[in-house]
Amino acid sequence: MVKSASPRPDNVSISGESRACSYDGKFEHSAMYLEPAEEKLGLVRNASNTSAFINIVCVVAGSGTLGIPYALRQSGWIGLFLLMLSAVMSNYAGALLIKCLYYDPKRRLSGFPEIGYEAFGKAGRALVLAFNYTLLLTTPVLYLILAGDNLAALMQPLNVPITMKAWVWILTVAVCIPFIVVKNMKEVAVMSFFGSLATVCVVIVVAVMSVADFEQTRMDHQHDIARPRYFPIALCMFAFSYGGNVIYPQVEESMRDPKSWNKVLLAANFLITSMYILTGVPCYLVYGNTVKSPVYASIPSGAPQNIAMVVITIHVLLAIPIYLFSFTMEIERMLGITQANERFSKLTWLTFRTILRIAELCFCATIAIIIPFFGDFMALLGALASGFLLLVFPCLFYVKLFGLARIGWVNFVACICICIIGVLCAAIGTVDAITALVKDFQGVA
Repeated sequence: MVKSASPRPDNVSISGESRACSYDGKFEHSAMYLEPAEEKLGLVRNASNTSAFINIVCVVAGSGTLGIPYALRQSGWIGLFLLMLSAVMSNYAGALLIKCLYYDPKRRLSGFPEIGYEAFGKAGRALVLAFNYTLLLTTPVLYLILAGDNLAALMQPLNVPITMKAWVWILTVAVCIPFIVVKNMKEVAVMSFFGSLATVCVVIVVAVMSVADFEQTRMDHQHDIARPRYFPIALCMFAFSYGGNVIYPQVEESMRDPKSWNKVLLAANFLITSMYILTGVPCYLVYGNTVKSPVYASIPSGAPQNIAMVVITIHVLLAIPIYLFSFTMEIERMLGITQANERFSKLTWLTFRTILRIAELCFCATIAIIIPFFGDFMALLGALASGFLLLVFPCLFYVKLFGLARIGWVNFVACICICIIGVLCAAIGTVDAITALVKDFQGVA
């Protein structure tokens, strides 16, 4: 692989010939940055590679860790291969997504929606916005539901008279303070660090407790080498466990050394996959066809289970600002609510930003409370959003923007295969979610 050229002075332009040379036959992330463009977009590149790494791990690993053992139950031991396949596909698609931001060497695109616009015009941008905003807004809703349920369950033995709905509002207020104060992804990384530690704690607790329970349960449960009938469902679950594309553009634009994006992404996915294996293998080995989701519901009740519930609650609360911050960065940029906008004084900017962020959190809390089976409803939207955003759109946009002549047949075939798998995951997830929603409505009727 040809090594990237050294950074050029800001006043040196890039010809069409050098643009073709920069991308032709290359896969690595090309960093062609113009300071005026970055200033116009209000970009602040002050985050280290470590901060970007922690942000990715915090967002991706938490929810994925809870469901990996159940996905192995669906597929059997061959699911470990499907897990590796999902890791490779998500890493490949994540690298392509960031590369698309720089398909024009004269400027960096602002984010996922603008990539869609450059590839397919207004229709492309509208599709990305619909899926992107759905996932960014609804994932915090699901996290609030999970955290509220956990705290209600933890407080029940103590006879604390606080309902799940009340806990949701309490947690919303708690999340509101850091979400309003944070100004960039470097500051978000502080929350991500503690969120990542919480996820590691859950992995250790679950792995240790499942191994400790091995002697009592190993003969009671069935294990399968392969369950072909459930391969598509399991692959869908594995693929969704790597769903971080919605924040990748925001994380990359905050990096001081954006040329290191591919290395950071690869390292993060390697750690995430290791955590998934450390959780999934012992839990499926011990509990077999009885393993549950979330995974901490499978371990014996008591202090270890309570610890797992507490730390996963901490994790999701720390992950909520990351999702919402990525969403609010897009909205604030669209509305011109940035420090670079000279029309606003600092006080006016802070006021508008605060009102917008409080409104976002209140919206999430309200939806989490008023819709009784919101989890299944969001599974429907999440299946579509994750399948397309994680796998289909990055590969499709990459092929459209760069063309077959520049990407080569190998990358073209890889993109086509990933798109097919992404559509399959979205379709199966949608069918499962609709089935669950029908049962929910029938139960209420």
